[in-house]
This record gives sequence, C-alpha cells and structure tokens, in this order.
Amino acid sequence: MMGVLVTLDAYDCHNIPKKISELMSMAIDAVKEAGMKPIETAARHFGKDSWSADAGDSVITLIVPMTESHLAIHTWPHYAFVSVDLYTCGNPELAIKAVQSLDHRLQSAYRVFNVYNRGKYIRKEVRFDD
Repeated sequence: MMGVLVTLDAYDCHNIPKKISELMSMAIDAVKEAGMKPIETAARHFGKDSWSADAGDSVITLIVPMTESHLAIHTWPHYAFVSVDLYTCGNPELAIKAVQSLDHRLQSAYRVFNVYNRGKYIRKEVRFDD
C-alpha cells in the first residue's frame, strides 16, 4: 500500500471560517495536533464577483502540503457544507485524527468519513534505465 486518503463531507456546519486566515489556522492547528508537519499553505477566496452570483461570498479552497503529503479543504458556507481530503504516505491514524479534529472544529451536524487505501495492488518497484 502506498498511502491512505481520508475524506470528510461535513454537513450543516455551524463554524465555517469565512476568512482564509481563519480556515488556515483551523487546518494548521488540526494537522499539527495530530502530529503531522505542514510545510506551507495556498488558498483562494471566491467572492460573488469571481465565481458565481449565487455562491455566497466566502467560498474558500485551501491546500496544505505536508511532509506526509497534503490536505485539501473546500468550503461552501451558503450550503453549510465543507469537504476535506487528506492524503498521507505516513501513519493513517494521524490522518484520521486530523480529519476528525477538523470535523469537531467545524461543528457539523452530520458527517460522512471515508478511508481509502491507495496503491494496494502494487507488486514491485519498476526501474527505468537511461
């Protein structure tokens, strides 16, 4: 197995950050508390004029590359919905802990967690000669 993808669909969230800085703090705190190591962040705020007139004014996409791999968060406050994807080549328990921490911080009323094993059918390393 090459890694694990942990996903969260968080519904009816009562604490969706509306500012990039707030979402960034929430994400960094969750991964650090789980024992993972963020490297940097990249985020984009989509306002009414830059995305869609009916999309609300605080849609955010945040990416956090980590030494273990990466975290992606997408918010839709007008639907009280957040999706989270955390892929790790490291300890899957840390990824699960980080995603559960995010769910707790988002205060979702309903959630769907999934854990996917990636690369579980790889049989051998392939070498490419020059």
